[in-house]
Amino acid sequence: MMRKNFFSLLDPIISAQARSNVRQNFSRILRAHDPANRTYENFAAPILLIGSPRGGTTLLSNIIGAHPRITIFNERFTRGKPSYADTFGATNTQRALANSFLRYIPHRVKGNNLRWGIKLCTIHWTREDLDRFVETFPQLQLVFVVRDGRDVVLSLLKRSIDLRTPEQCVGRWLESVSVFDYLQSRAPERFMSFHYEDLVGEPEGQVRAICEFIGEPFTLTLLDPKQWPRVGSYEISPVTADKVGKWRDGNFPQLPPDLQREFDTALEHLGYQVETFQPHIAR
Repeated sequence: MMRKNFFSLLDPIISAQARSNVRQNFSRILRAHDPANRTYENFAAPILLIGSPRGGTTLLSNIIGAHPRITIFNERFTRGKPSYADTFGATNTQRALANSFLRYIPHRVKGNNLRWGIKLCTIHWTREDLDRFVETFPQLQLVFVVRDGRDVVLSLLKRSIDLRTPEQCVGRWLESVSVFDYLQSRAPERFMSFHYEDLVGEPEGQVRAICEFIGEPFTLTLLDPKQWPRVGSYEISPVTADKVGKWRDGNFPQLPPDLQREFDTALEHLGYQVETFQPHIAR
């Protein structure tokens, strides 16, 4: 109550932006001196949920974020945000980077010794960022969701605000495949991958496997959308496979031959069968 009254006194004195800055700085000081920092045993074992844009990371983070022992931060530490500037942008040693993340974790998470994790897409961190995170947290566990690039491309064409052409969308997915290979080779003993199609086709079995990998007990409530933290407004319905194989409807765009070959090679590399189909030719 005292904290609320203190900030209410500022309302008629300074601007809304200034009040926001005061609140943020005050919260930063409180987090830095939180006594739970010294007893937070699970801090050393974060979980990174990662995949291509439009690749299933939101669904994955809703499911894992519903676990009573886990809190997932939704793309909070991404470039352009204060949380990124205060962590990756303001540190140059592993200890400093770890402490900067520790200050961002809420007291309720630290006080209850919950696991913490980050959900992000492959475009949000550079290789240097990934390297620093992997090195800073030796007990980190990486969970990579893989989705058929053909469905990803169609989804990006429909929803992306910065990608305008099929070639750009394919390039974005190919970039995620490169990150997949990099992380798998960088930390193979801490890396797990699975296919989005398996998650929506047999959700209980796949989520059980993920829970086993991260060392947390499985519970059926993880598959109940009512229990999800509601990351992303479009993923609040029950898990279904109705978005799988949309590319078979005949509306997949035609690609330049060289790019098509690269695309097909990457699909096969991730375990997808490259089938002969008639691409949609824009007129």
